Amino acid sequence: MALSATPFVISVLLANRAAVGRLLVVILLHLGLLYALLHLATQPTIAATPHVISVTLAQPVVDIPEPKITPPKLVTPTPQKITPSPVLAAKRPITPTAVVAPMPEPAQPQPVTPAAPPSEPAPIAAPAPPIAAPRVDANYLDNPKPPYPAVSRQLGEEGKVLLRVYVNTDGTVAKLELHRSSGYERLDNVALNTVPQWKFIPAQQGNLAVAAWVIVPISFNLRNR
Repeated sequence: MALSATPFVISVLLANRAAVGRLLVVILLHLGLLYALLHLATQPTIAATPHVISVTLAQPVVDIPEPKITPPKLVTPTPQKITPSPVLAAKRPITPTAVVAPMPEPAQPQPVTPAAPPSEPAPIAAPAPPIAAPRVDANYLDNPKPPYPAVSRQLGEEGKVLLRVYVNTDGTVAKLELHRSSGYERLDNVALNTVPQWKFIPAQQGNLAVAAWVIVPISFNLRNR
């Protein structure tokens, strides 16, 4: 019995051993997968470094054509024609020819014109007669005397005023101006205000009355007043 049961136990053990081996394989696979997942999760992420590409622009190359060198043309000098100068013929000497001038005819005598009688001299104009100055001293003129200012009497002012008067042909005064002062304005003003009212004998040139200037003296004297 014991010997018959041994192969069964061995077969059971072998079967269990095979199951255990498969189970271990499965467990190891799961452990390996879990380790791989954990290892990938904890691995640091490495940022990709960008590659920098530098581009350099090359300068454009200008194709400059080489200048063509043209060889200079040889100029052949043209020979100038030399024109011979004309030879002047020798001048013949000029023989002077005598020219006979005709004799002038004698001048005919001109008739003598009798001289005109001398003209009578123009009559000499008689000199203009002198002008007699206007007069104011005639008694019939009855010209008023300049009044003596009362203030001048009190102050004892005396003097002579000379007036320059232009007298018309009718004897009236046309213009009046102070020729020389008496030294006192009051006496001068009285004379200038009185004389324009006077009548004059007009100036005379022959028998003709003319307008003319005359100097009129006006005296202020306390002893004669």
